[in-house]
Amino acid sequence: MPPTLRRFAPLAVALWLLGLGAALAIDPYTAGILDAQAARSTQQADTVFDDLRVVGVGDLRQLTVDDGAGGTKTIDAVNLITLTSYTTPYNGATYLQRYVVDATSTYKANLWTTVEGDLKHYFNDHNLPATDNQTVANSMLEALGMQDATGYQVLSLWVEPRYVTRPSFSPDILGHAAPTWTGTAYTFTGTDAVTADFIGIAPVNTDGKGQYYRPFDSFTGPSKYEDWLTAWSAASYNLNGGRSFPYTGLGWTWNWNTDPGLNGFALSEFLVSAGAEYYFNSLQQPIVYIPEPGLLLWLPAGLFLLRRRPQTIHSPPCDLISIHTPN
Repeated sequence: MPPTLRRFAPLAVALWLLGLGAALAIDPYTAGILDAQAARSTQQADTVFDDLRVVGVGDLRQLTVDDGAGGTKTIDAVNLITLTSYTTPYNGATYLQRYVVDATSTYKANLWTTVEGDLKHYFNDHNLPATDNQTVANSMLEALGMQDATGYQVLSLWVEPRYVTRPSFSPDILGHAAPTWTGTAYTFTGTDAVTADFIGIAPVNTDGKGQYYRPFDSFTGPSKYEDWLTAWSAASYNLNGGRSFPYTGLGWTWNWNTDPGLNGFALSEFLVSAGAEYYFNSLQQPIVYIPEPGLLLWLPAGLFLLRRRPQTIHSPPCDLISIHTPN
């Protein structure tokens, strides 16, 4: 090698290694997807499943609601929340207004949710900042495995448990049994807990972009629950498919924030069936849903904890709507 070229060789190698490192670097969200995939492929401690949220009798409230046929009916319902950027259907919505999760149009979907109160506890337990609306929204989105974005609000709703399942190898919402570990992978436990009322929607990557959806009209026979989870998993872990998502299949959302205190299992997640009736409770900005830290003030009558009073932001009534699923 000529002396001049030899002198620049170390610099060339350094630049090559720098370029290689940049090429190999992945963004935090993609890393989260890979981590979630690895978690569901690794045998977890029993405590991972012991800590899952159970939806029991104590979570139900008896409500008299619109039956969709001009009358009313009495149901036992659980209060769930989801984040949605599709707020138009709720403009002017009234308490217990009836909606149906879209099961027929191009945008048919399931509704991914957590139980009311769990997200607030998560914020409190992790001392997450509530300095401004977007900061709170991003923390919520990350805890739910969704990418940071603007325009999301917290939708609170009531739904009958027969329309709800745990999107996990062990789908029973009444328990938190660990799925079966075969020695190399998890397999299904207790799939009979998924009722015949449940319709699952999963992306199909036939175009390489995951823009089509396959309806599972029931979770029995050829469209059984296992098929749904397999289809959803395949779309979630396809980084080139347009529907990639940090899905664990273990009942937990995956927080992809790189902070070691946050990264990992976050919240128990529940799936509401396509075609399910649900009833409006409230729609709130994230910072309103998560109250600011209480301020202790000394008053003659004693100590009072003052908190921001929740405000409901209403958004356009619609009887049949499409709900955002994780993107």
